[in-house]
Amino acid sequence: MLIRKATMDDMISEMHNQGIGFFLMEASKEYGITHGADFIRTQVFPQNTD
Repeated sequence: MLIRKATMDDMISEMHNQGIGFFLMEASKEYGITHGADFIRTQVFPQNTD
């Protein structure tokens, strides 16, 4: 039996469509509100195509 080591691409593809980004954004907003922030700013890199 051949066992191969998982690659970063394997791990990333397993995490797609799990709602992780949504939960990170919600946690960011909650943190900001708790600490008195008036707004949140996000940035997306042009290289991010997925």
